[in-house]
Amino acid sequence: IFVHISAVQASGLSGLSENQKVSFDTEPDRRGKGPKAVNLQIAG
Repeated sequence: IFVHISAVQASGLSGLSENQKVSFDTEPDRRGKGPKAVNLQIAG
């Protein structure tokens, strides 16, 4: 799944760490490149 930095920032997060667990929704990429992650939240 693709996660763009703008989706991270739009979710109120400053960044993601390697192996960090997150939950998210998906939506189609407007360029047709497959699903992308939106509405990210730190899992835990």
